[in-house]
Amino acid sequence: MDERLTPDFFMVRTLEGIQDLAEQIWPGQPRKNAKPPFAFYIQTDDGEDDALDRLTGLQHTGYQLHVVAADYRKLPILGGKIKAALTALVGQVCPRADTAVCDIAVCDVSEIGTDGDALLFEDVSVRQMSPDLYEEDVLLFRRIYQVDIDYQTERSEGT
Repeated sequence: MDERLTPDFFMVRTLEGIQDLAEQIWPGQPRKNAKPPFAFYIQTDDGEDDALDRLTGLQHTGYQLHVVAADYRKLPILGGKIKAALTALVGQVCPRADTAVCDIAVCDVSEIGTDGDALLFEDVSVRQMSPDLYEEDVLLFRRIYQVDIDYQTERSEGT
């Protein structure tokens, strides 16, 4: 699968639309000496749902999303923006960047005009996993979210 057709690609692209997190989101762990606020994520789950007699075609991916800020008051503000941005993906079709007619992160079905793949976001949930943490060694606050994404990969007509 093209790396630009993965849930984490669209998750990061969506979260980078939040001004405080632009170019401040990394897989695995943050960059050394990253300036807060920033986020990093770890994939915790990936697979296809199955029914009694076959696979359904519905994919599920889970992430731990760690949000870090220097000011404790920024954590709930960032959390609200993150939840709103990610849950807004539900029902959206996101085409792979090199096959889309439109040049934005989220398109609707009518805007996919060329042959290629797209992700249809069926459900996105974001919930806080832990109490807020104070990282004494770096003097930063951290909040951890569980992000669960259910999606389907679709082929546009003609391919």
